[in-house]
Amino acid sequence: MASKAEYKWDYNGDGFYEETTNTPIVSHTYDKPGNFNFKVKVTYKGISNTKYQAITVKNEIVPNLEYIAIGKKFVFLNTTKGLYTNVKWSLLDTTSTTSDSFTYDFGENPVSGEVTLEVSDGTDTKSVSTSLRKDIVNALKIKKASDKIIYFSYPSADNDVIHITNGSEKLYLYLGESAGTIAKYGIDTDIAVDSNLNGDPTDDIDNKGTDSSMNGGVFVLKNTDATAKEKIMKLSLYDSNNSIIATKDITVVYDFVT
Repeated sequence: MASKAEYKWDYNGDGFYEETTNTPIVSHTYDKPGNFNFKVKVTYKGISNTKYQAITVKNEIVPNLEYIAIGKKFVFLNTTKGLYTNVKWSLLDTTSTTSDSFTYDFGENPVSGEVTLEVSDGTDTKSVSTSLRKDIVNALKIKKASDKIIYFSYPSADNDVIHITNGSEKLYLYLGESAGTIAKYGIDTDIAVDSNLNGDPTDDIDNKGTDSSMNGGVFVLKNTDATAKEKIMKLSLYDSNNSIIATKDITVVYDFVT
């Protein structure tokens, strides 16, 4: 087909074209499984032709979880592969439906039992369980830390550098053990990008309004749109006057970007 042709793509067969290009090749990710009547309309010099293709999208759920152990406190991370709409965590007599993470503190009680993560796409349900072990190393790290900002990440950081190996891998950050009287936890996911459009790309708070901002809970960053080999993220702590208590830069390297 000539290079000046126009291509209109209807990915789900709803009669509306989701994308228009001047090239005959596109990429599209479906957000749910099912049968779709894919359609492309090609127009060249006022003449159009439409082709149809039936597509079956299957979803393979691979349930998986990781956890950060801080003494007897556990921060669980949902690292499941595939698309899912429902999540359920279970540990002893406690359950949670939070999607990305779940936190449990044994307090004065001994660490016992196992955690179970159940995920479902509405049709298929799968689960994974793992036993727990307390970790005094991370607890000692917090006790001996001289910095006010204390963070844990998955994948883990080495000298404030985090490597992401593929585009489907998510980055998890937890700042909840940071020191001081903290009113807000700020995460600027890329100091080179001015996401709040105020002319200063270094003062953005990309986790604003989330539990990670208000309470230091887990923040999850998807990496599917990464185009640069690496970027710098800024972590910040704020007091009740919105003054910065401390900041820390971490480097994220995307190994899959050439």
